[in-house]
Amino acid sequence: MTGGCATECERLAALGETLDDLPAARNWRASVQALSQAPDVETLSGERRLDVLTAELRRLFLGDAHRRADPFMKSPPHDGAPIGLGDHTVDFTYERNLSPHPLEARLASYRPAPDGWTGAHVAFRSGMAALACWLQCRARMVTPTSGQPLRLGMRGGYFETRVLLELLRGTGLVPEILESAEELERAVLDSAVDDVLVEPVIYDWELETLDLAALVAAWRGARVAPRALVIDTTLVGRSFPVDQMLARLRGRPPEVVVVVHSGLKLDQQGLELANVGLLSVYTPRDAPPASADEIGDLLRKMRTILGVSLSLDELVALDAPFVLDPAATEAYQHDVFRNNALLAHALTQCVGGIFAKVAHPSLGGDAARPWARAPFVIAHLAEDDLRAHGLLLAVLALEAADRDVPLVMGSSFGFRHNRAETIIPRLTQGRGLFKIAMGARSGPARAATIRMIANLAQLSDVDALRRAYPHAVPVTFPEATA
Repeated sequence: MTGGCATECERLAALGETLDDLPAARNWRASVQALSQAPDVETLSGERRLDVLTAELRRLFLGDAHRRADPFMKSPPHDGAPIGLGDHTVDFTYERNLSPHPLEARLASYRPAPDGWTGAHVAFRSGMAALACWLQCRARMVTPTSGQPLRLGMRGGYFETRVLLELLRGTGLVPEILESAEELERAVLDSAVDDVLVEPVIYDWELETLDLAALVAAWRGARVAPRALVIDTTLVGRSFPVDQMLARLRGRPPEVVVVVHSGLKLDQQGLELANVGLLSVYTPRDAPPASADEIGDLLRKMRTILGVSLSLDELVALDAPFVLDPAATEAYQHDVFRNNALLAHALTQCVGGIFAKVAHPSLGGDAARPWARAPFVIAHLAEDDLRAHGLLLAVLALEAADRDVPLVMGSSFGFRHNRAETIIPRLTQGRGLFKIAMGARSGPARAATIRMIANLAQLSDVDALRRAYPHAVPVTFPEATA
């Protein structure tokens, strides 16, 4: 039976097939083949070599993208030849007005319009750029006033989204953060919001899942249902059934549905080739106030004026065939979600020491929901202050080095390798989220990482951790003193 690292060798080789014409890629492939047959392939040392080969593959893709894009000026001559991307060509006069239509065509296949709906698909330089452009276009569509502002209810915890809503708050936009499922349902049922923005898994300390049945019931029972629904699927990938939700809203559909997510995290096989925000807008086929195509055109105009489209380098990098491949992406996301669920279930056996609680959608009564998934685990420290977080990070780094366990101290999620960090949403609170983001691989580092964190979690408290590791120098968070 093929082990986890040998399987990873096969997967990396498959990802790099389109680069075989490059001499450097042929050398890289030979290294992958050699590792797959090495006696120590299924060891922590073998997995560290996989990290090196993965980084080299990323550099090969980016180097090839630059080779193809670098001949083009940011403002190319009008008589210059367009660049070819698959079956498409891209021509532009300023890079700011570059149209990423090859990527948008793939997005249309990746996230087609549900039955009874039409769709338009728009790519941006980041997920936040996509959401910001949508909110500004939405204001243009409904022309709110101080007397009749656009009331937007958000059930979500993504810190940047909350900050964005506060920055846009004014006489025309009145956002409200709905801190519980009950608040969301009541706001919808009471017709207290015009638009709704939801995260199927709330990005906060609890990672609570959206109760779709309750939301649909409130929507159908409202005297005046919300006019727009925005779903941020960054954390859950392809697992949230947008088509099923819209089918259950048949008869009382919103005027417009937007599905938006950061395509950097779970859509690039963990290689992070380019930041990208992917937005799909759907409208009912039967005469909505504005069609999906009209809204898409408005979004593209906003994108051009603000300069938040992709650069040519980014667009070419995202021409990699696995980007927005539905089957490949879903399989990759499955591996990431599975590994994080394994960690979550292991750590729940260790609650009561350093950790007061472990949060992950696969735990508890909501686990049966198809979107009860997340690409990381949140562990609540019993002593939740930044000094305790700093000590834990330092000890974890020491343990990983002593045991030769590949573990990256870094942000984000959805990689092939494993990561850990403390997130500090608000400095004034003095609290952190200890986040472990397991990657997609199933090699020995997965079990070693889970075992290592579980062993630390069994210590009685932070003082016991400090006594066990007297030479650990806690990580400091300088921003916290500002």
